Amino acid sequence: MANTLTVIDGTTNEVLLQVDQGTDFAETLNFFTDTTNTVAKDLTGYEFRAKARYKHHKNDDDVVSFTADITDEAGGVVNFALTDTQTAAMKPGTWYFDLEMETGGGDISRVLWGKLEIKPEATY
Repeated sequence: MANTLTVIDGTTNEVLLQVDQGTDFAETLNFFTDTTNTVAKDLTGYEFRAKARYKHHKNDDDVVSFTADITDEAGGVVNFALTDTQTAAMKPGTWYFDLEMETGGGDISRVLWGKLEIKPEATY
């Protein structure tokens, strides 16, 4: 089941994500240009990318890439997800993640970041 987060244009949002190891994770991100959440940000030509690193390690074995796909360009909607296979392979504990947005003109900004807590799985 996906959760929904609202992102206001020009803001960087720090969040804590908690995921059970071995489960699917998905967030629907709704981008707006105003603080009243009435004007959707047009994401035509934009790209998103997101990664998480285990305890700030630089080891590539401790990095996971999220799916970060625009599902409604005109409506400002992005799906941000990890599969159950990905989370099963992740070490339990604290990971750090961010989500970057790149405009068609090449400008890059971080729009979401924070800690990703992977809760250990007992049944697998």
